[in-house]
Amino acid sequence: MKKKNIQFGLVIPQELGYSVDYIVKAACEAERLGFDSVWIYDHFFMDPKKQYPECFVTLTAIACNTKKITFGPLVLNNLFRHPSLVAKIGATLDQISKGRFRLGIGAGWYYDECKAFGINFPSFKERIEMLAESVEVIMKLWNSRGKRVSYSGKYYKINEAVCLPPTYQVPNPPCFVGGKSIPLLQIVAKNSIGINIDQDWGIGLGEAQKILSSLQYLCHQQGTNFDKIDKSLCIRIFVGCEKEVEEQKKKLAKSQVIDYYTKTILESIRFIRSFSLPEELKVTSSTSQVVGSPEDCRKQIEDYINLGFTEFYFKVYDYTDFELLELISKEIVKPMKRDKT
Repeated sequence: MKKKNIQFGLVIPQELGYSVDYIVKAACEAERLGFDSVWIYDHFFMDPKKQYPECFVTLTAIACNTKKITFGPLVLNNLFRHPSLVAKIGATLDQISKGRFRLGIGAGWYYDECKAFGINFPSFKERIEMLAESVEVIMKLWNSRGKRVSYSGKYYKINEAVCLPPTYQVPNPPCFVGGKSIPLLQIVAKNSIGINIDQDWGIGLGEAQKILSSLQYLCHQQGTNFDKIDKSLCIRIFVGCEKEVEEQKKKLAKSQVIDYYTKTILESIRFIRSFSLPEELKVTSSTSQVVGSPEDCRKQIEDYINLGFTEFYFKVYDYTDFELLELISKEIVKPMKRDKT
């Protein structure tokens, strides 16, 4: 089986409070620097005092201002929209961008925003069941190529729905779900779609291996080819010498909008100093972040490639720091893509 090319994306979350103009500018810079994809979040707010542009509208702005880079939500909150609407919007975005849209979708987790906006927030079991049905509805509409589609589930029903225009990509844009629970992995295995996991959940190398092993077992049960499943990982990256890494960590702490989120990130970072000259001091992460010199970071990412991950989405302390993005592109993205071709 032909190996998949390693790809690298940039996460440009709205939660930092920047305007759509800044988000689009960062997406354009990522394209110029050679990143393969850009990703934004799908929330109504995180810090109520900061602006948080809507996901699909912002993605449309990105589509209209870029030419090659792929883009999508990381991940869409299934509770916000009926799956038939997601299919319709996604197909239109795919047409606008000439086949560059990708769909990440999840069950939804942030209770406060649902309460604030009057959106029902069911139990975890119900949200997973709803997500499973949504994936089926979306894929049926996308694969129909304009034919009428009906579906009757516990949570969603459509009656002779037609999705026109169809998606630009045939048969459909790539789709993945975000999460790590067994019920969610069952959705992946059943529908043969991608999986995305996030280091910010405290996922280190060992935990990532356990998740993929569980997915492989579930794929075997479903008769799904595990090797064909797209496996992506969100990486919280701190790159540079020790002084530069510490500065990035401090700026990240100041930029975060939820206290518990900040605490989770900072508590998950542990540094082990190696013996070398001060100006070349290397820093290695012992837990769930990628930290250190460019060489250190490449080696840590290589460990995840050996597990089977083929896509990596970088999270940095501030995506408007274009010098940092250029460093990551020059010293990590481009060398690793060359090595894997």
